[in-house]
Amino acid sequence: MVAISDAAAVHEKRDMRRSIIERRNQINSVERLARSGVICTKVHNFLNEKIDVSHQLIAVYFAMNSEVDPLPLVEQLMGEGARICYPLMVKCAAVGTAASASDASGAAAGGSAAGGIPPRAKEMRFFEVPAQRFAEHKSTVLNRQLHAFEIDELLAAGLHEVAPAEIAAVVVPLVAFDDQGYRLGYGGGNYDQFLPQLRPGAAVVGVAFEEQRVCAVPHESHDLQLPEIITG
Repeated sequence: MVAISDAAAVHEKRDMRRSIIERRNQINSVERLARSGVICTKVHNFLNEKIDVSHQLIAVYFAMNSEVDPLPLVEQLMGEGARICYPLMVKCAAVGTAASASDASGAAAGGSAAGGIPPRAKEMRFFEVPAQRFAEHKSTVLNRQLHAFEIDELLAAGLHEVAPAEIAAVVVPLVAFDDQGYRLGYGGGNYDQFLPQLRPGAAVVGVAFEEQRVCAVPHESHDLQLPEIITG
């Protein structure tokens, strides 16, 4: 599919997002849990083909609502000595500092930092979760992924911020995808800004249920294709 105009893509993405989330929500919770486990096994095999997971920093996400739940993968990787990090939203310190840097990275990823776009009030950053405190943080921090935290709050909780270049592999959530690897997210553009900052050779894999596959995801010129999407 050829990239379409920004205005047309925004409307098509909004309608597709609503439709696919409704479709995903119709998978019952027992089936969703079982199928998430199957997907986690596939992702684990994929990662082991790409890297030696022991002591490597792997980025995952905390499942919201009806998303594929990567928790079984996380538990297995931690048992194998992998280091796990999660994305959290952090308040930008000031308009002229962190917010401007976020806009600049968005422009580098194909977005626009000019043209009257206001500075971002928050940005997605990744934090390593110590294995020994994982159970604690699941219920106090990780399940609040839409909340905008103060950076000092996260550091005081024992979370360690990591740079994209430190990450060896990323498991990416999505709303919809197509056979060309285009991904429809939730509209924030966070992963489009983050993924280009990874080090060369980092393994990137999207995860989804088959119900999330579409013929073609409407995409703009700056939208990125995922090199691998694993389904179940």
